[in-house]
Amino acid sequence: MQFFKNLCLILSNFLLCIHKKSLAKANTKKDYTLERKQVAEIIMDVLVGKITVREGILRFPKNCEDDCLSVAWHALVHFEADEDIAAKDDVFRDVQVDFLEGLYNILVEGHDLPKNLIAGYNKYHSGVDTCQCSGREYFWHEMKKNIVIQD
Repeated sequence: MQFFKNLCLILSNFLLCIHKKSLAKANTKKDYTLERKQVAEIIMDVLVGKITVREGILRFPKNCEDDCLSVAWHALVHFEADEDIAAKDDVFRDVQVDFLEGLYNILVEGHDLPKNLIAGYNKYHSGVDTCQCSGREYFWHEMKKNIVIQD
């Protein structure tokens, strides 16, 4: 019985340590300007036909937690997924292209996207997992993502 109490104590201390680190990380706002400019260039390269959407998705910054980049990622995915609709409907295609151009214009300056736009995407898509790790690193990445600790 003492073994299980010690094990629970060790596990709870470990989870508390992870929770404190995630709170500290959340309190420090990271500057995503460089990543946003990179994604803006990816969007423009896709629009002018320099690269495919798939190549653009693969070039996205890895392990980035910026909501603005999640919106851009989903917009590119939908741009490719709706190719058959866009081929038949010019207005639909123009709206998609205009939207991507708008994203480009904001992200190339490194600015935040409007909060209502981010909220609209987050309602249906909760972020993008661009983790490119494997093995033990992937295990801990998934653990941190799925463990919810309440105060």
